[in-house]
Parts: sequence; structure tokens; C-alpha cells
Amino acid sequence: MTPRVVVTDHAFGGLDQEQATAKRFRKPHPGHLLEVLRRMGAGPERALFVGDTAHDSDCARAAHVECVLVDWAARRSGEAPAPRRVQRFAELVELVDERNGSVPAATA
Repeated sequence: MTPRVVVTDHAFGGLDQEQATAKRFRKPHPGHLLEVLRRMGAGPERALFVGDTAHDSDCARAAHVECVLVDWAARRSGEAPAPRRVQRFAELVELVDERNGSVPAATA
């Protein structure tokens, strides 16, 4: 199966305004993320949530989606819990390639 990449804005722009403002869809509740996955026909195990805040990390965890936080965003991820962090865009590309089997995983 060919991996898909979805880019949405901070407020999950793929959802209409009514859904975006509904309390049940506000992060860290996973409603937005699960709805985007549902519309794509993808399960949480195939997703990677890229964020920059503790709310993003909490949202991904609640949806059972792997999360990576970026440290170059305007709002620094600081001490937000995440199993993985990246400091450069190239690291994010490497992570996606690694997950898709395009490059061998780095060894510790």
C-alpha cells in the first residue's frame, strides 16, 4: 500500500467550521484526528501525528497514533511528552521514510 501524506492546518482544516468549533473536536480530544483518519480510510496504526505542543502529543496519544514533536515551530514543544522529537525538517523526512520502509532504521 502506498503511503499517503496529508497536510492540514493547525485547526485540522479538512473539517468544516461547525465540526472545527464543536467542543468535542478541540484538542487534546482526538476527535479531529480520528475524523481525518476515518475520511482517509486509514487506521491509527498507519498514522504519524506531527505537532509542536503538549496538546498535540496528548491528542495523538488519545487516538493511539504515533506522535513526533518538532522543535522549530513558533510555539516550542518544550517539555511536552513525546516518544520522539525532531529539530530539523530533514529529520522528519528521515522518520517518515523509515516508517515507510524506504530507508533502514537507525541503530542506537
